[in-house]
Amino acid sequence: MPVSTLQKSGKTVAQSANILDPDYVIGVWASSSRRQLKTIYSAGDVGYDGGWVQVSRLGMPLTNEAVIPVGMKDRWNSFTPYNGNDLQFAKYFTNPELALYMDDSQFGSAIPGLSALRIQSKSLGSFDFRNGKPGLFGLKGNSALDGTALAEAAFGGVLLPDNASPRAVDLLPIFYTGVPNLKPYQLATGKGGNPLAAGKPFIHNFLPTLGDMLRLNMAVPATPRNDPKFSSLGLVGAAVLGLTDAAYTNPNLQFIPNMDGFPNGRRLEDDVTTIELQAVGGVVLAAIGLWYDDFTPGVSPSPVTASLGKVLSFNAGITKNDTTLKAGFPFVQDPWRGFIGRGYVGPDQNTAKPLSVTVLSYNCSTGDITFGRMGGDPNRTVEYQAAGVVNGTWGTTVNRQIEAPLRLDVNSRRLLTVMARYVGDPASMVSIDFDFRTPCGQARMAATEKVEPLMVRLLGNPTTSNEITVEVTGAAGQSLRLGLSNSQGQLIGQQTISEAGSLERHVVRLGELPGVYFLQAITPTERKTIKVVRH
Repeated sequence: MPVSTLQKSGKTVAQSANILDPDYVIGVWASSSRRQLKTIYSAGDVGYDGGWVQVSRLGMPLTNEAVIPVGMKDRWNSFTPYNGNDLQFAKYFTNPELALYMDDSQFGSAIPGLSALRIQSKSLGSFDFRNGKPGLFGLKGNSALDGTALAEAAFGGVLLPDNASPRAVDLLPIFYTGVPNLKPYQLATGKGGNPLAAGKPFIHNFLPTLGDMLRLNMAVPATPRNDPKFSSLGLVGAAVLGLTDAAYTNPNLQFIPNMDGFPNGRRLEDDVTTIELQAVGGVVLAAIGLWYDDFTPGVSPSPVTASLGKVLSFNAGITKNDTTLKAGFPFVQDPWRGFIGRGYVGPDQNTAKPLSVTVLSYNCSTGDITFGRMGGDPNRTVEYQAAGVVNGTWGTTVNRQIEAPLRLDVNSRRLLTVMARYVGDPASMVSIDFDFRTPCGQARMAATEKVEPLMVRLLGNPTTSNEITVEVTGAAGQSLRLGLSNSQGQLIGQQTISEAGSLERHVVRLGELPGVYFLQAITPTERKTIKVVRH
């Protein structure tokens, strides 16, 4: 998407003043909603009615999972990040529960996997950022804060609210406002040991809405994926380069690889779980010169101490995707298949179980079928064969298609024999008979029988009522779904009949306002749409 379509004045990147131009910051969030009422009728029909209710939202990744406590998660999901709604949750960022497990005076020993992350309790000999501690509040009102974001004339009221909200200075702006290119939010490079001094700029995604959004400065160039300095640690990776790499250890504004990474936006490769755990563990504080406890000013040879090394080498366990990305939009790969009908089939790498073959999915309309394996030796490749599918000879391709003449002739066989074996090993062959007709509601018919087409009839159309009766024929023995959409294409009601009879008559509730609606009747093999007019 061109940057000019998102920039508030329609400017291109080439028109930006610099790579941290504040006019190029955007905030992004999304939500999902569902209908208020779900009605399950005695015959198995399902109906949806009422207004739409927000049940989930996402801006910054893992906010609800890692920051919002259990008792408030549903409440968090129900709000938008506008109009100060998120201020009621601010205390969970200024004193995050997760930080208690990175504090040896609290529950630091409870999760051994987080042992590398320990929040600063005496940074530079005096500043304590553990939950409930003062953090930088002791400096509030001090002239040393003049010209910084922490000054009362700037944002001190938000960033230094009281003497028991230590993480208001780092975690709160990361999630709620974005981080400004102001002192002290610049790298320690060039600060001469004073975290409040000017340092090397490396971020500006400041959009002070006081709400949870994923913020991005679109003026920041993208790091090429083949750059040897590309890092899945995003801005943490950029900070490391800005503090330690001779090419960047100067106080000037310049592009550092990974400045385009999370939390300045979110690249698909960014390890957001690791980054957020490191952030809760105080890595951002360290980056701006509030070093870990084992650094003593004037004594320690370098602020890159053992504690900082542990934080930077920490990872959450999975550091990259298990497959490639697509070359074009939406770039993410299709999800792995995991379901067969109503049953779950997970990956099975247990070599103690013999090799067996299964069908992972079947599309009644197209005949597309996907084979799969279970058990056996995971290091050996499996090939498949099935008479009656296109290219049904032995091959490792799992995605096949049942031949149209076989699929469409309901009087022919209903079982498809699928065979599998290790490549070139006939002795390992296994097979399964897959009934491809029953799931599609296809029954054998006498030669004189005709297939009844799907027919939909409305009783009393147009109508002045908020409901209308619909009759459906031609769906006998199949699943039937009735869906009602408004003129904008939004689904406002739905009923599902697991196995339709020869005649189905149902009452469908219309929207509250007059207008045009569209009723769809859908079976595994057909669909019909009919216009409904409410005066």
